[in-house]
Amino acid sequence: MKEYRILVAIHMEESQLREIAAVDPRLRVNTVAHEFSALTGRAPLGLRAPDEADLLDRTTAETRLAPLLQEVEILYTAWVLPDLLQRSPKLRWVHLFPHGVDYIRGDILEKDVIVTTGQGAHAAVLAEHVMTLVLMLAKQAPRFMRQQGECQWKRFYVIELSRSTLGLVGFGSIGKRVAQYAKSFGMRVIATRRTFTEESPLEIDELVPRDRLEYLLKESDFVVLALPLTSATRNLIGEKELRMMKPSAFLINISRGGLVDEPALIRALQEKQLAGAGLDVFQVEPLPAESPLWHMDGVIITPHVGPLSPYLVENANRLFMENLRRYITGNPLLNVFDRVRGY
Repeated sequence: MKEYRILVAIHMEESQLREIAAVDPRLRVNTVAHEFSALTGRAPLGLRAPDEADLLDRTTAETRLAPLLQEVEILYTAWVLPDLLQRSPKLRWVHLFPHGVDYIRGDILEKDVIVTTGQGAHAAVLAEHVMTLVLMLAKQAPRFMRQQGECQWKRFYVIELSRSTLGLVGFGSIGKRVAQYAKSFGMRVIATRRTFTEESPLEIDELVPRDRLEYLLKESDFVVLALPLTSATRNLIGEKELRMMKPSAFLINISRGGLVDEPALIRALQEKQLAGAGLDVFQVEPLPAESPLWHMDGVIITPHVGPLSPYLVENANRLFMENLRRYITGNPLLNVFDRVRGY
């Protein structure tokens, strides 16, 4: 009977590992979260920070990991070792916990190994974070909080979402969920995406091709970036695009910091070319203490927490287990990385 050897480099509860193993009796599952952490220098992604006793030195991690890599067929991970393919001759499929691949180093994206991503697994919580930022900016929540701290009773006008337009740059799983939430507030929703159809999806008011980005930027009161970072989208929003936005508009980015020319954004905010921004991602993370963004009125900063919730691993595992069933039965996998498109 064929066995499928799986390495899980995500920290999770024993019950969650057992749930993965229960997908099929032929699965052999080992957890290597702390070994990958020691060799990549990254904290194990998952439900909790590692205990002191969990921390490994590189030598111990190498000793434990080497024989497992020789036999692994399926890897479920957030981080990839640069020499993974050289050390894993039987590796056939890598499922990435996050929804993007822009942080991956090594040649795994160029070789004949199936790579799938966590795209869509965290769409709901990310869309909730978008709407949190939209509401905080529209209702000037930071101003209220400052006034509360100073015991001030000052009233002022705020934005009505039902009279506002939200522009989505990217209309995948996250964008569609944002559109759903925005429509529940009565907002007009415009979206653009790489693949265009003449008929607008039911979730939105208008779908425009990517070459009409200028139209979306000029029309929108809130511009939300919900697309992957690729060579084609890096610095997609620069000085020219920021000048196209209304002076009263807000930019919201929960995708990748590299989508925005950050110095251009800082200048635009300083010069009042737009009203503000809600930012969960940055070109350099953590955001350096000397960044002017920290102290700007109209800017709300969150520390890349968009997808974080107590259900982080559960949400991701649900997608991985569905793909696991498909892999075993020979059916097409979900979210297969497209080497031409870059996502």
